[in-house]
Amino acid sequence: MLSEEDVSEKIEELVRRLETDPYDFVAYAQLIEKHRARGDLEETRAYRQKVQALYCLPEEMWLEWLHDELNLAGDDPEKSSELIALFETAFTDYHYRKVGKLYLKFLINRQVPDSSHAFERVLKVWGIDVDKGVAFWQLYLEYENENKSRQETIRRRVCALPIEGSDEVFSACCKSLVEEQDTAKLNRLKQKHCEAQDRLAVVRDF
Repeated sequence: MLSEEDVSEKIEELVRRLETDPYDFVAYAQLIEKHRARGDLEETRAYRQKVQALYCLPEEMWLEWLHDELNLAGDDPEKSSELIALFETAFTDYHYRKVGKLYLKFLINRQVPDSSHAFERVLKVWGIDVDKGVAFWQLYLEYENENKSRQETIRRRVCALPIEGSDEVFSACCKSLVEEQDTAKLNRLKQKHCEAQDRLAVVRDF
């Protein structure tokens, strides 16, 4: 284990490397690691921001950054806008699945109002994923748990998609329409779900 003096010397060496080559990704990554291990989160954030301005960051680097900022913010509602901005930057940087899921869970846990646009943005990428898509739709349903009309609309959208795991959502939709005695909507829903399952079979057989 390096002494504090050794760590300081290593940091100085890495800073000199960046002065020579301001695009040295490895030097940035090591500086972030050193400052983070020291608990110097201001310097950690500064170097993260600098390297993010130059490169598309790996998913694990984004997740570490986001988790650090979430822990720092705690339950402070005034930090929500800053965190949302960081999540938006992260998801724009690259449409990482784990980043998208963490973003949506954050919006649910913080009960951030009027966030449908953020869910739609993530779902545009991951809601159509054959294997992972339904998990993102379930998060949307959880977010809209007090808006039954909105939930029904979301469920019907899921039923029309060729993704795995939609049968449970389809069953819930059918039950609702049977209770409403809306035979026409029920038949249309069944037709769309069958078509979606046919498309899913084609994808699976490809």
